[in-house]
Amino acid sequence: MRLLSIFAAFVLIAGLVGCDSGGTDSPNNTDRNSFNSDSFAIVDPEDAFANIEEATLDSEMAMKSVYHDGDAGFARHHMHPKGPGSHLAPVLFRLGLDRDQVRQLVEIIWQHRGASRDAFEGLRDANADLIELANAERRSIVEAYRAEEITREEAIEQLRALNQRTREAIRHNPANEEYLRQICENRLSLFEDIRSILTGDQVAEWDGWVAGLDDDCINP
Repeated sequence: MRLLSIFAAFVLIAGLVGCDSGGTDSPNNTDRNSFNSDSFAIVDPEDAFANIEEATLDSEMAMKSVYHDGDAGFARHHMHPKGPGSHLAPVLFRLGLDRDQVRQLVEIIWQHRGASRDAFEGLRDANADLIELANAERRSIVEAYRAEEITREEAIEQLRALNQRTREAIRHNPANEEYLRQICENRLSLFEDIRSILTGDQVAEWDGWVAGLDDDCINP
């Protein structure tokens, strides 16, 4: 799996920079769909919260891993709110990166995700008890429904309330703090590493974008 992930990263780089004869150093020739892809998403705590699968009559609640198979592979969940600073595309289109910078950027992002993986897994583990409590309550609701003590509509409404309470409990769990701090520190390091490969007007463009982010981690 790790070899496949590394191969996918090289395929991405090849698709972005193209062949030498194509003149793809120009930002105007960069595949915009590539910059919009999950490969340039900035993994953040909302990715962890978005990967909570709600309890239903047929399935238990679960908090899925942000990463694929324990590796640094990543695909953003459709429930992620996609707030400011959660993706690099808005600034990448303006930087005019050359092919070497694109290669460096892909590697920086990949290393950042690897460095952040333990913190995201820690965040998931910190909320395992809340998930288990929710599933115990779910079992009681399902048993009551099957015993015809409550209607299907009542069971679904109780599950909806359970899901909402558990999501809020997970989001505000004090045990999250250590891992949220690590994730924030890794994001700051990511931004510093990206800035280090920029030159001239690119630095000013990058700094302006970062300064405009409404993000307590980046701009407390």
